[in-house]
Amino acid sequence: MLRSKSSAIAERDHCVLAVGDGNFNVPQGEMYVARATTSFTPTINAWTTGNLTMDDQLQVGRYSIIGMRCNDATGVAARLIFPGAPLQGSIPNIRPGVVCRTGPGQSDYFPHRYGGQGEIGQFESFALPVAEVMDAGPTANPEFLFDIAVVRIGARAA
Repeated sequence: MLRSKSSAIAERDHCVLAVGDGNFNVPQGEMYVARATTSFTPTINAWTTGNLTMDDQLQVGRYSIIGMRCNDATGVAARLIFPGAPLQGSIPNIRPGVVCRTGPGQSDYFPHRYGGQGEIGQFESFALPVAEVMDAGPTANPEFLFDIAVVRIGARAA
C-alpha cells in the first residue's frame, strides 16, 4: 500500500494492485530507452488521460514496451492504453502500469524495467499509447521512460 499525504488536514491512502499471467517472454533484439513527455496536468486522486510525445522520432515500424518508469513528483501510479488492444475476456480495462517514481533519489523498481515483467504492450510508430496518471497532489507534465524493443522496422504488409 502506498501512503501519501496531500495536505496537513486530510490524508488519503492509495492501494495499487499488480497482477500478471506469469508470461515473462519479451521480443528478442536490441533494447533501448526512449523518453516521452506529456503536456497535461493530472487531476488529484483521479485517473487523468493524456497524449505522449516522444523526444526522438521513431522509425516507421512496430515496437514492444518491455519496461517503463513514470517520473512524477506527486504521482501514485501510471498506466498505458494501447490503441486497438483486444479486450481481455470480460474485463475491458486491463491497462498495464507502474508505481510512479516521485523523486530523483529513488531507484528503479527492477521488475518494472528491462523486461522484468514481460512485455507490457506493442504499438505502431504512428499510434503511440496514451498515458493515464493518478496523482496525490498538484503537479504537471509527468514524464515517462520506456524500455523498447523493435518488433518490425518498416510499414505493415498489406
